[in-house]
This record gives sequence, structure tokens and C-alpha cells, in this order.
Amino acid sequence: MAQDLATESSARRLAEFLAEGETGGCIDIAGPAGDEGFKESSRHQIQIFKRRVRNNPRNAIAWVDMARHYAVLGADKKALRSITNGLALAPDNRFVLRSAARFYVHNNDPEKAYDVLRRSAGTRMDPWLRAAEIAVGGMVGKTPPRLGRTKKSLRYGASDPGHISELASAVATFELDHGANKSARRLFDLGLVQPTENAVAQADWAQTQLPGISLDEHHFALPRTYEANATEHFERLDFERCIKECELWLSDEPFSSRPLELKTFLSLVVFEDFDEAISSATRGLVSNPDNFLLWNNMAIALAESGNVEGAKTQFETIRETDLGFWDRTCWLGTNGLLAFRSNNEQRGREYYQQAAGNAELQSENQLAALALFYWAGEEMLANENETADQIAERADDLAGETPRTAIKLAKRRFLNLKHRSTTR
Repeated sequence: MAQDLATESSARRLAEFLAEGETGGCIDIAGPAGDEGFKESSRHQIQIFKRRVRNNPRNAIAWVDMARHYAVLGADKKALRSITNGLALAPDNRFVLRSAARFYVHNNDPEKAYDVLRRSAGTRMDPWLRAAEIAVGGMVGKTPPRLGRTKKSLRYGASDPGHISELASAVATFELDHGANKSARRLFDLGLVQPTENAVAQADWAQTQLPGISLDEHHFALPRTYEANATEHFERLDFERCIKECELWLSDEPFSSRPLELKTFLSLVVFEDFDEAISSATRGLVSNPDNFLLWNNMAIALAESGNVEGAKTQFETIRETDLGFWDRTCWLGTNGLLAFRSNNEQRGREYYQQAAGNAELQSENQLAALALFYWAGEEMLANENETADQIAERADDLAGETPRTAIKLAKRRFLNLKHRSTTR
């Protein structure tokens, strides 16, 4: 069962992009997503930064930039050594701190990211660091320190709007997660007065849950708003432009999994370009070897390409016990697909029924609808047309009047399969 980005927790997605250096730019990782070009580029950049730190061992920025390229290659131990050196040299530098926190989040150590930010003397006064502290704190269940004072300073506009954009966005997300919608909307709007690309992306994500945020077309024209533009084009069903923005997004955040998660989803469900899905998933797994979505989408692409045994071998590496509710539901659905493609239709039905049933029990009707549409597609491929139509009708009922884009695409896929079955 292919899955998009919409299930990612607000805390993690916010932490991942607010813990970036605010003065960064695209890192040169030339080459298509799945080829060796990005690896060669990062290796070349590493050699450049090695020469820089040999000439000036106290160049903290060079150590951090080298760490980013090691992370792109999945060489996390070397990246950690470089980040540690950078932090030791400049423990209160904004760029170094935010980059280090982003690396620790990427390395599944948000506690360390939070500790680094919390201990810095600069975090108390610097709104960019406070934003990162609040974002990462959300991942580890920490209530933002000095939250009341921070909200008061934001309310009375004590700082330049450009410098508090990400801080306002971080507090807004905290408020939204805790049901304070009016405060959240006001703070998102404040963050959009003179926004960074991160604040635009977060507001774009939040408006699906909180209508009325003052997000306009001009916000999407700002520099480096690749994530916001990718998700906006996705929602507008402009998938060609969405793919292009994903590629720019990946250039800007080369060890982020999110652009490749979205790109593999589109390659599978919209374009049916299974080779591209495999290529993009392979690229993402270099930097993110434990990413469930990429492994999941890789398995589906292999199965759709006819390599069912290869798909099963890949998918067996995923440990069910490591998965949260949404991912486990997706895992059940993909097992259903693999069973159908292995000519074990009954076992496939059991998996899909469990996926949809579990979602309904949690009142996650849209997730249940997603599982049912994919199930209906497999029944159609198995020539069980009447059964397929009944399941799709149930999916329509659960999806409601305003289904998510991923559900619209799953339904479109089912209807395409139905059309093909009637013209065979």
C-alpha cells in the first residue's frame, strides 16, 4: 500500500527543517536521484573540506559542511565525528548548532539534538535557536521552556519579523498540537509576515488542519520554497511540477528522506514509472537506511515490475515491531499486495481486511479508505470484479466528501484498473 507524506508527525517534520542553518543553500549533488552522480559529488566536496580543515583545523563551518556530505553518503560515524568537531569549536554558533541538531534528528537521536540546543548559551536569546529548541523538544515530549515569555514577546512584536518567522511557526505548531487553534492561526500568520522558506512550508502543511491561515501565492514565489511548492502542486494535482520541486528540494536538503518519499509515491501511483520509483528509493536509502516508507515503496515498485520474490525479500527486512500505527497499517496493506501477487488471494484479503479494520477501529476512516481502494485494485487484477466494486463502494463511503489527495489517487488507480479489465 503506497503511502504519502501526510502521515508524518508534526513534531518530526518541524524539527527536521527548523534545525537547518538559515543561511544555507543548495548543495551540489549533481546527477539523477538513483545514479552514482550524487555520491561522486559528495565525495568530491568531502575532499575539498578535508583540505580546508587541514589548512585551518579551527574552521567550524567546514567541519559541519563536511559532515553534511558524509550524511548524504550514509557515512554517519564520520559525519558524527565532523559534527562533534564543529560543535567543539563553535558551541554557540547558530549555523553550527542548527546543523548539528538536524544531523542528530536525522540520526534518530533527538534527545541529543535537544540537549545540544538546550545547553547553548545562545539559545535563550536567539530566536532562530529557540525555534529549533521548541521544534526538537516536541519530538522528545518537552514543553518549551519560557513559553509564556516567548509568546508575550511575539505578541508585542519585539523583533524584526524576518528573525522571528521560524520561532512564530514553531510556537504555532505547538499551539496547534495542543488544541489552541486561535493562537496557532495568529502565530502562523505572524510567521508569514516576512517568512523563511521553512515557515512557508510549515504553514502550508498546517492549513490542511487549520483553515484561514494567511498563505498567499506570493509566499510560494519566495526563494527555496521547494517543499511548500512540492506539497502545493501535489494538492493541486499538478504532478509534473511537483516532481520538479521534489528534485530541487532534494538538492537543498540532500540527506532528507521527504522529497524522495513523495517522489517515489508519485512514480508508483501517478506515473506508474516503477524503475524511477526503485531508483529514487535506492537513492534515499543511502542516507536513510531505516526509512520505512522508502523500503515500502521500493517493495511495491519491484512487485509492480514483476519481481515479486525480490519485493518480498526486500520487505522482509522491515521489523513490524518498529512501526507506529500508520506505518503498520501500510505494512499490512503491502503484505496484502504481495500475497495477491504471489497467487495467495485469501491471505491477501486477510491482510487488507486487517489493515482497513484496524484503521476503522481507530476512527481513521481515510486511512481505511486508502487500504480498501488498494484492496479493490488487487481484486480487479484477480478478475474478481464484483468483489472489487463492493470494496471500492465501501472505500468511497469511508473517504467522505473531502478525501485526501492520496485517496483520490488510489481511487483513480482503481478506476484505471477497472477500465483496463473491461477492455482486455
